[in-house]
Amino acid sequence: MKSNLVLNIFVILLLNTIISSCIGAKKSVDEINPAPIAISMPCNPNLYKSDAMFFRSTGIASNQNKNTAYRMARLNAVASLSRNISITIQRITDIYIAENNIGLNETELSKFEDITNAVSENQISNVKIICEETEFKDGNYIVYLAVELPKESIFKDFEENFQNNNEIGKIYDKDLFNKVFIKETGNK
Repeated sequence: MKSNLVLNIFVILLLNTIISSCIGAKKSVDEINPAPIAISMPCNPNLYKSDAMFFRSTGIASNQNKNTAYRMARLNAVASLSRNISITIQRITDIYIAENNIGLNETELSKFEDITNAVSENQISNVKIICEETEFKDGNYIVYLAVELPKESIFKDFEENFQNNNEIGKIYDKDLFNKVFIKETGNK
């Protein structure tokens, strides 16, 4: 009986030791899932969004050559900006044509689209870099850029092109175009 008692005590102590060591090895939830670390991004897209006054976009590129990284980042930013402008301009012209109740023939529609494309292409040359940061990491340059283009200059370019085109100038309603432009871009 004494040997059973000693054996039972030994088993209990052994189990207690095993259980205690397992519990002690437990990690807290904070150790398993540490708090997220905030990462600061230069020329952050959330800070450089289009607003009522400007179309804006950002670009990032990485390359071993600093100049190549810069050119790639600028190309990315301008391409993104160009897409945003083109989509907005297309929406503006579609609404303008629909609200103006003008039935454009194929020639007029083609000229209207030509003006729209010309304005988009023209304005890209006016892009201004508003943020530029470069990092060097793991043998590569990482270039961050933010660019902008004033919406006012796009409106003025449209107005000038419409008024200078004989066929479109006849059907161009400046007030209606201005109204649609402001509604779709937030400002003129």
